[in-house]
Amino acid sequence: MARYIRSKTRIVRRLGALPSFTKKTSHKKQSPGEHGTDITRVTSSQYGIRLQEKQKIKFGYGVSAKQLLGYMFQAKRNVISTGYALLQILEMRLDCILYTLECRSTIPACRQLVNHGHVRVNGKIVNIPSYQCVKNDVITIAPKFQVPLKSTPYINVNGMGCEIIKKVNPYDVKSGLELRHIVEFYSRK
Repeated sequence: MARYIRSKTRIVRRLGALPSFTKKTSHKKQSPGEHGTDITRVTSSQYGIRLQEKQKIKFGYGVSAKQLLGYMFQAKRNVISTGYALLQILEMRLDCILYTLECRSTIPACRQLVNHGHVRVNGKIVNIPSYQCVKNDVITIAPKFQVPLKSTPYINVNGMGCEIIKKVNPYDVKSGLELRHIVEFYSRK
């Protein structure tokens, strides 16, 4: 995704809290725009609800609309339900794995770490944040940027790096997203 350089609190006011996007919060009670309405009284059409869920996943994981469409086609070919397959694909991205390990506080910060070449996968420098990690990948971070990493059920942390033990179980991920709305949004394409 092209780097989002506008006000992040504007997105947070429109979509709700997105901890992976930014830690900032807004003190304003209205949605963004010149005549913003009270956030608690907003009603929307079915299309509007689906679009809002798509925007949440887009900003939350830091992917572009084109990438998300490609991930959706990939998820439709999977054995498990489409929504959970999409969530599994997004959770296995390198930047998201670093965020899950609490290497940095947001996904854009993890993307920057990867873009600058401070992350190695299986001993090779990877500077593509959307790199799809697989089972038995060993991820190491440059010692200069090393922080204590948090172990998860599918990632084993050992010393200077970590190893992916198995694929993410999408049923265990607490994303707060309505996956069926996202699948319905893309079902018309």
